[in-house]
Amino acid sequence: MYQNRRRLLLLAGLAAAAPVAARDPRRYEVLRRYLDADQEVREGLGLRRLRLGQPMALARRLWGRPREIAERRLFTASRWWAFRPDAATRVLLAGDERIERMRFEGTPASFFRTAQGARFGMPLAQVAALYGVAGQTRGDALLAYPERGVRFLFRRGLLAAFEIFPPRPR
Repeated sequence: MYQNRRRLLLLAGLAAAAPVAARDPRRYEVLRRYLDADQEVREGLGLRRLRLGQPMALARRLWGRPREIAERRLFTASRWWAFRPDAATRVLLAGDERIERMRFEGTPASFFRTAQGARFGMPLAQVAALYGVAGQTRGDALLAYPERGVRFLFRRGLLAAFEIFPPRPR
């Protein structure tokens, strides 16, 4: 539901901006970027309106009730809350009261992407070209950049998920 309202707002905003865009294309681009900003995931931080360290209640306000809550206390002492902000994306938030990590799983139809431009369905080589040499790798299944707070998981050589966490100093 959130995604449908957002798309309607985007279409209305772009339609209203069309006369302005004819005169000044830079204003049109600024409006498009503003409306699209909440689907850009910043490494080590999160989304514009939902960041690491913020209360879990904020996620519930933005995306509604979680689809699932799982106790996974293997490596961290927290729960994983599963949300579906759109049909092509599943967002897992780790934490009890506050968001400790974010994991985005999706298909190429998902609107979510990282600030550097990594999108679901991108080949490993393209993601590596955007981010440079990885701090950790595991064959063709993982690229991790702990100092930037992001980890990429691949399935059959294509980006299937990325995880955001607090950056670790070198």
